Amino acid sequence: METPNQDSGRTPAEQSAANDLSVADRQVNILRDKLRHIDRQLAAATQNNTKLVSMLETAKAEILRLKNALDQEGQPPYSFGTILQINPKRQPSPATADRPPRRNRWTSSTPAGRCGWASAPW
Repeated sequence: METPNQDSGRTPAEQSAANDLSVADRQVNILRDKLRHIDRQLAAATQNNTKLVSMLETAKAEILRLKNALDQEGQPPYSFGTILQINPKRQPSPATADRPPRRNRWTSSTPAGRCGWASAPW
């Protein structure tokens, strides 16, 4: 038979159960604190995720816009035209008929020409 403790008037089994209960209460409080901390972390991560998703969608839209602009710039120019009028071939005037044909203004009689290279091999 259990003998009551003189200090508290409880049996050792009751004291052990009360001690186990206070330990369990402390553990529950610790777990609740951890749960609150984790909930705050989850809320912060969700908010950051929302911001990142928004930024990624904006970046994706910008990339697609730039890709389309680059595709349009890289296309070859139109290779057709519309003829509005054909002019008849003109005969040279008598004043210029005896002259030699006009030379291109960029050609020169110097070996280097107008290319700017002083040591051209030709």
